[in-house]
Amino acid sequence: QGYNAYSILKTGRDEFGTWLPVSIRSFGDWKPPLPTYLMIPTIAIFGLTPLGVRLPSALLGTLTVFLTFFVVKELLDKYEYKSGPLKTRENIALVTASLLAISPWQIVQSRSAMLVAVALFFTAGGLWSFLKGLKHSHYLFICSLCFSLAIYSYYGMRLIIPLLFFSLLILFKKSLFQKKHVFTEAILLGVFLLLQLGLGFLSQQNVIFG
Repeated sequence: QGYNAYSILKTGRDEFGTWLPVSIRSFGDWKPPLPTYLMIPTIAIFGLTPLGVRLPSALLGTLTVFLTFFVVKELLDKYEYKSGPLKTRENIALVTASLLAISPWQIVQSRSAMLVAVALFFTAGGLWSFLKGLKHSHYLFICSLCFSLAIYSYYGMRLIIPLLFFSLLILFKKSLFQKKHVFTEAILLGVFLLLQLGLGFLSQQNVIFG
C-alpha cells in the first residue's frame, strides 16, 4: 500500500500504471483505495517510511475511540436512558470508549495500517452523524459521506454498510420520514460518491469483489 501511495504521489499512477485507481491491485488480489490514498500526504511529509505509511491508520484508530464515546452517548440520549449501574450516560459512554482504547484488536489493527482500522473510523462516524441527523438533518449528509468512505476502505463494509443502513432505516423510519427531503438528498449524495466504484466495476469486477 505504501509503495502504491508513493507511486501515485509521484506519477498519479499505481505500480501497474493505472491512473488514480479506484481499486489497488497487489499480490494476486485487490484492495479498496482509500487507505492507500490517505497515506499520500504523510508519505509526502515523512517519506516512504513506516511512520509515513502507518500514521493515517494510527490517527484514525485513535479518533475512533473518541467517536465511540459520542456514538454511545447519542444512542443513550436517543432512548433517554436514565438508570443503570453507572448512573450517567457519559460514564457508560466513557467506559465503552475506554474498552475500545485497550482492545488488542484495535491497537494492532491501527498501528499496522490495516484496512479495517480506516473502515471502522468511517463506520463509527457514519453511525454518529446518522444519530445526530435525527435531530439536525444536515448531519445526514455527513453520514452519507462517511458510509461511502467506509465502503471505499474495506471490502467487508460493502456488505456491512448496506445491512447497517437498512437496519437504521427500519429502526428510525418515523424520524426519517419527517426529514424525507433531506434524507433523499443524502442518499443521492451517497449514490454519486459511489458512482466511480460502479463505473470501475464495468471494466474490472475485482474492483468490487476483490
